[in-house]
Amino acid sequence: MPRIIISDEDYLVRKALETIIAKADHFDIVALSSDHRVLPDLCKTHRPDIVITDIVQSGETSLAATKKIREVSPCASVYIVTACNDFEIVQESLKLGVADYILKPFSYERIMRILKKFENQSSELSLAEQVRQLVFQKDFNAVYQSIPRLEQALRGGIVSKKTVSNNGLEQMLEEALKLINCTEKHHKARYFDKFHFSETTLNSRFLTRFLLFDLFEEIYKQRSIQKKPQLAKVFHYLDERVYHDITLREAAVYCGISEGYLSRVLKEHYNLSFNTYVQMKKLQLAKQAFYLNGDKIVDVSFQLSYSEPSYFCKVFKRMEGITPTQLKKQMAMENRKRNE
Repeated sequence: MPRIIISDEDYLVRKALETIIAKADHFDIVALSSDHRVLPDLCKTHRPDIVITDIVQSGETSLAATKKIREVSPCASVYIVTACNDFEIVQESLKLGVADYILKPFSYERIMRILKKFENQSSELSLAEQVRQLVFQKDFNAVYQSIPRLEQALRGGIVSKKTVSNNGLEQMLEEALKLINCTEKHHKARYFDKFHFSETTLNSRFLTRFLLFDLFEEIYKQRSIQKKPQLAKVFHYLDERVYHDITLREAAVYCGISEGYLSRVLKEHYNLSFNTYVQMKKLQLAKQAFYLNGDKIVDVSFQLSYSEPSYFCKVFKRMEGITPTQLKKQMAMENRKRNE
């Protein structure tokens, strides 16, 4: 769901935008502000897809604010609310990549057109561009939530109403390798083999999702390690101990770093808490066990060191939006259709 930040000194303008956008489907207003100066911090915290801001606030023009937004949220679409049509400001804003202007007084229809245009442009992004944006956001939860959408694009074969060919998949993987500075041929070949979207994989939405998760996790790991080499030991520890009960303290002690440092680094590079990242890894293994082995919920919960199956189901529902039982039914239905 696209996330929106609204920043305007005028309370009535903020309220009008909030009221209109609340009526639109699939958009989430994550923050409201009356001051440009807090926008960079808000963007760091909320990782918005859209920022709507007025032309001048607190003596600072929206151009200066846009530059700061670009530094922390390079993929966000910025829309400027203004009562005038200043040509010089418009030209300068376009150079900075401002998506559009919203002239006051604006109508309900005008805001809806902007949101619709944003949706259309988002759906027209190439697979490679979608991967790039999700990585630059430094928000692994956004990746996690986007995997079903990417799976549909890959399997449905439609991105920008065009068939996704093998070339499109190769471009996606090429972009992924660029993001981790993998340029040597033998290393690239290894990654292409590891993350090969075969016909068998693409015939299953679940196998496709599993591979997409593995691909993004590898990208995030390698980019994080390039910035913080000590994280290599952390990730190795988590991979080795994922079937056990893992605590922040144990991981920090094993890797010779403080708990506070480990928490900060994960927050910086993943925008996740340590525990949330561990749960994501465990649930990924749980889903694979359900699909590939047909394992029972109670068995999987104990394999992954959950104290009670009921607690495992609670965590699963919170993070996946459905229960393990519901997911297993979906998996069984897919397998029946594939075997018909």
